Amino acid sequence: MNIGRVTRKIKREKENLTCYLARKKWIAHHDSFTRFLVVTRSRSGSNLLMSLLDAHPNIYARGEEVNRLLNRNIKTVFDKYYFLQPKGIQAAGFKIFYYHPLDDNPERVWSYIMSIQNMKFIHLKRENLLHVIASREKAVMTGSWSSEKKARNGTSGKLLYIDPQDCEAQFLQTQEWEKTFKDRIVDKDCLEVTYNELIHQQADSLQRLQQYLEVPVFTQHLTSNLKKQRKKDLSKTIENYTELKTHFHGTQWEHFFN
Repeated sequence: MNIGRVTRKIKREKENLTCYLARKKWIAHHDSFTRFLVVTRSRSGSNLLMSLLDAHPNIYARGEEVNRLLNRNIKTVFDKYYFLQPKGIQAAGFKIFYYHPLDDNPERVWSYIMSIQNMKFIHLKRENLLHVIASREKAVMTGSWSSEKKARNGTSGKLLYIDPQDCEAQFLQTQEWEKTFKDRIVDKDCLEVTYNELIHQQADSLQRLQQYLEVPVFTQHLTSNLKKQRKKDLSKTIENYTELKTHFHGTQWEHFFN
């Protein structure tokens, strides 16, 4: 039994219950907290970011709440975070990928999001999109989407093959998602955080995030059990790396191979 994982699950369930009681107005509650939404795409460090935010005693942060709506009412889903919170919670939110929900028209959800007053957005980006694609392909192959989950037997050491045309299409699609999001929030409050900053300048990034969310700043006590999964250079994990590097030579994505 993983004691750490069980402890974290108990903590989260206790927080969920407390927030539920606040929404029902059965315990002390308030509505003057910061409402935030982390916007990103898969394999960009969002699990790490949300676990770090949730480690803050005054932040209620959760994962892909609208990955699928499953016929739920949009307002009901969002009220879970943005209606009322317990007195101790000063910021509440979750993460959404550009293309969520997968089982409904994303425009319906984004239209509702844009109607929420005083929403603060956190835009998480991973600059090197080749790492994004490779990370996603590896997760699909191994069945391991976080460092807490072990890879399927016989898959952890396999090399990746990434089709150049498909890779280019994914680069373009990600750029389009990012542009569409920026156009949506041109007059909204947004803080941009990059994957590299989160990994290599974590203390500074967390300080900026806490100040942005208007919660007390803890500089040393926000930690995560999640670890960076990729350990080898991509030239050693992608079997057709040279083919990809040649394909993208002279393009706007050439620097991904440096």
